[in-house]
Amino acid sequence: MNHIYKVHIDLSGSVNEIQDLGVPEFVADDAWLLVRANDPDDACAEASLEMYTAVKTTRRSTRYQEAAEIIKNKMRILSIVKLA
Repeated sequence: MNHIYKVHIDLSGSVNEIQDLGVPEFVADDAWLLVRANDPDDACAEASLEMYTAVKTTRRSTRYQEAAEIIKNKMRILSIVKLA
């Protein structure tokens, strides 16, 4: 059974590197994502993949590809809330 989870992701560890790359739309200390998943572990994986994919598919330039990798390696899940 799928549930909806609200996942809080910490991006503060990647802010300086993302700014240096010149990718302003992803310079943020944190993000909140709503994901559909079976359990909290799946929600974490789904949110991480969604964040990575959002950056990677925004533009095809190498800056965005690098930014996606930085975010993937430095993001941390802060909290997960089951909504439904």
